[in-house]
Amino acid sequence: YVFWVFSNCSARTIIGNGTPVTFKTCLQYVKQNDMLFDIILYTEFNHNEL
Repeated sequence: YVFWVFSNCSARTIIGNGTPVTFKTCLQYVKQNDMLFDIILYTEFNHNEL
């Protein structure tokens, strides 16, 4: 699962391997339940954060 923290149309997530990944724009997501989300679209991925 992916846990998102949103702030001013940017987001940082801890993905399965524990790596923090930052996105530079708002993300489109679909709610799976009260806590978990799946990403359906993202743009302007900040590759420097990998």
